[in-house]
Amino acid sequence: MSHYTLSDVQDHVFTSKFLIKHPLISQCIDGRYNQGDNQACSIPGADGGQLKVMIAVIKKLLWKEELDHAMMTKLTHILTNVVGGVKNLAFHTDTHALHDYGIGCGHLRLAKNKPDDYGLTDAEVQFVLDFMNESIKHGSTNIILDGHHGERGVMIIDSATHSVYNKNKEGHQVFIFHKTCAENRNKIIAEKIIESLPWLQQGWLIDKDDLSEVVGMLNQTMEEHLNTTVWELAKWLPIFLIEINENGENISQIGVVA
Repeated sequence: MSHYTLSDVQDHVFTSKFLIKHPLISQCIDGRYNQGDNQACSIPGADGGQLKVMIAVIKKLLWKEELDHAMMTKLTHILTNVVGGVKNLAFHTDTHALHDYGIGCGHLRLAKNKPDDYGLTDAEVQFVLDFMNESIKHGSTNIILDGHHGERGVMIIDSATHSVYNKNKEGHQVFIFHKTCAENRNKIIAEKIIESLPWLQQGWLIDKDDLSEVVGMLNQTMEEHLNTTVWELAKWLPIFLIEINENGENISQIGVVA
């Protein structure tokens, strides 16, 4: 399987670009999604990965080695509220792991096997997996991906309006991280964290008039989690930045996963 060239990426974007209909609903970065599975915001681990990031950030703010069950439950309420209810939470597994939803997602499987790499404990990762399974039982989206990984590159999407399908019509796969969409979600999540956990302000842990610290921590932690997973799953693949706006697309190679 060959890696994508710049020309390959241009063709992929031209045939697979779409208007984001649901900017607060997520899907994973996994390249095995079929076109139309979920026209949503691509982030590592979908909402399981988002909850991981929230737990890691609150731990840093509180200087805790491990969050208790009650605090993590509050974070699930915040996330569920942001996406508009349990039915809008999104996860995935694959046909190789139908017995265990969490392991079907490579991002979450890696976190389960190496929680320290994500700044989490075994108990915190298990909480995320339990939350996924309970949410799915109550109607959350759980897309079952088929086949094996065959990603030919990594795309970072910078666009407020559009994204790109992880798989084109020829079946060629890429990992997709929608940076702009993730940052917009994180800003709303930061607002809800400050609103729902007022004692963070009262304890002078954050400035109630300045979201930037919490937003920055969420963005930075998500990118750290992304890099950890991409290093494991996409080593030596080329990385491309895809900028999409009203003037068209600007596509460039910005590096290689190494």
